[in-house]
Amino acid sequence: MKEDYYLMITCALRYALGRHTYICKTVADYIKAEKNIPEHETEIMIKDINNHFNNPIAMDYEHECDRETWLDLMEYLTKITKKEL
Repeated sequence: MKEDYYLMITCALRYALGRHTYICKTVADYIKAEKNIPEHETEIMIKDINNHFNNPIAMDYEHECDRETWLDLMEYLTKITKKEL
């Protein structure tokens, strides 16, 4: 059941990527508050954020505050994956 929980967090991230509302920061903050996300899930999230940033169409419509939110989350997840936190 716990695997489903982490899958739902990843799904929330995927939903929020590209949105232009409070949901970006809400999802990012929720993920940061969750201290036991499995490494394979953090790697998937990093990949999803990278794919989003490599999509020029998505980036044309991205707000700067949302871009900063995702970059900050990606940095945080990278540190978790590298065991720097």
